[in-house]
Amino acid sequence: MNLIKLVSRPNLPDSSKLQKDFQQLESLSKAIELHSISDRTAVKIAEELSLVNIFPDNHDNLQKTIKKAQAQILKILEKEEK
Repeated sequence: MNLIKLVSRPNLPDSSKLQKDFQQLESLSKAIELHSISDRTAVKIAEELSLVNIFPDNHDNLQKTIKKAQAQILKILEKEEK
């Protein structure tokens, strides 16, 4: 099962912590796509990624949402893909 893609965020400042956090989540998403994961795990991860996708670039809680999604994805992978 393919994961949903993160919405591109070209308007984030290049040197900002927010941009770095987004790139890290994007890298994690790409790394997950390279591995075979169960459909159940893919659905859970897709839910986390879609939560990030609904936030606009200028939303105050975007960085918090990105960090939370990344933490949740790692927990899901640890639990589901032993």
